[in-house]
Amino acid sequence: MVNDDHQPRKIEVEFIAVSHTRLVVGSTAEGTIRLQNVGDKSIQIPWSTNFPTTQTGQDAKFRSWQVGTFQIKLKSAKNSDLELKSTSRVLFGSKLVSGTMLTVKPGEWITAQISFEIEPPEGAFQEVTQRQFELFAEWSQTARTHQLKDCGATLGYYSYGDYYQQSNPRIEVTVESERHDNTKEISKQPSD
Repeated sequence: MVNDDHQPRKIEVEFIAVSHTRLVVGSTAEGTIRLQNVGDKSIQIPWSTNFPTTQTGQDAKFRSWQVGTFQIKLKSAKNSDLELKSTSRVLFGSKLVSGTMLTVKPGEWITAQISFEIEPPEGAFQEVTQRQFELFAEWSQTARTHQLKDCGATLGYYSYGDYYQQSNPRIEVTVESERHDNTKEISKQPSD
């Protein structure tokens, strides 16, 4: 997706509260995220958790809608990002269905309660015992289409990747492995 003026819309996405700064692999955490329009043009984001509402009044042969999510990530000291598993609901909207899109004017913001699991991609935390990371959130938005024609369906997927220029302040967190070594060294007793 590209803006008519080819200028990215500036937003800031940050945690303003998080339930824990000590995260354990396999556990769930919660937080409050603020998405603020820090640019000089309004933006529109999906704002319904109910997907069927995006279909109301649309032609069944051609439907369009948008999907928005907060992606929760950890940045390691090696500057690699690990995406965590969101357990929050996805947001849906359609410019063709009143009330499903939210306009955020310059300087305005929204807050969202989110939850996520400390479950990065397979094998990413195999060596974690106690390690520092930076926790942050990113906004992801896509446009989707579904067209029925000539006994076939055509699906469209359009990323808002370069539509937004994001700043994503980070919070320092400690990530610990879920596996703790509970074995204690057994001292040998002299035999009688």
